[in-house]
Amino acid sequence: INRLAWSPDGQLLASGGQDRLVMVWSNDNGFRTGETSTRQELNLEGVFATSGFVEELIWLPDGSSVITADHYGNIQAFSLEMVEPADEVVETGAELTPVDELPAGAVYGVNVADSAVADLALSNAGDQLAVVNGTKALTVVNPQTGVLLFAELNLAVEMHSAAYSPEDAGLVLGGADGVLRYYDLTSFDLTFSLTDFADQGLIRTMAFNNRGTRLATGSETGQIVIWNTTTRPYAVETVFAVGDGRVTHLSWRSDDLELGSIDNEGGFYRWQVGSWNGIEDGDEAPQT
Repeated sequence: INRLAWSPDGQLLASGGQDRLVMVWSNDNGFRTGETSTRQELNLEGVFATSGFVEELIWLPDGSSVITADHYGNIQAFSLEMVEPADEVVETGAELTPVDELPAGAVYGVNVADSAVADLALSNAGDQLAVVNGTKALTVVNPQTGVLLFAELNLAVEMHSAAYSPEDAGLVLGGADGVLRYYDLTSFDLTFSLTDFADQGLIRTMAFNNRGTRLATGSETGQIVIWNTTTRPYAVETVFAVGDGRVTHLSWRSDDLELGSIDNEGGFYRWQVGSWNGIEDGDEAPQT
């Protein structure tokens, strides 16, 4: 399993991995995301076959569809309400190549890159989906239809992570040079760059907290940086090391009191906001 994602209402869990399957599970036992719980059973509600290894997975804000990205650079949207391919494939625009054979349950499928997708970012309004794939290209599509909205093929450096600012005013990209760049969504001009930790290597992952007051970024060298996003440009709140492995994923708890991180060596850490002390499997983790 490469990716897990809860639906916006916390009632469905989608999983995707190297078997090219997306499985959707129902949460009928009342377990809520953000709670600590013993092991509980989930009910399988649907299985969708994608066109490649599932690299990224994200829900639309209304919970109607799951969007996947695979190692072939394909973006596909799947709806639980559909058990067969759509009678009419949504028009994707001349600039994007449709997936040859639309899988059962797929609303659309388009190819946005020649290599594996590195990161997906969904705007808070749910009207834009940004795709980066470790090159200098950025593709933005309508997540409901797959229609191309914007493409930039010659950014400053290769981009590996992306996130929309909480107010949807900007798109933040993490580069191979360790620099964080904020682009204005209206003009797509570069508003500011943050070079404070460029020596830590490429920015592998990033995540805004739910209130939009902090941004966490994780690097190839195992560093996590917490940025205060209430200022322009963003200001550093703290920085700490996870370990020797690279940070591959970051996620905030729903109440923003904890940050979770995963590294490429299989380590999972929970970081307490404020003190930034961490606990891994009941043992003391690296301190601030």
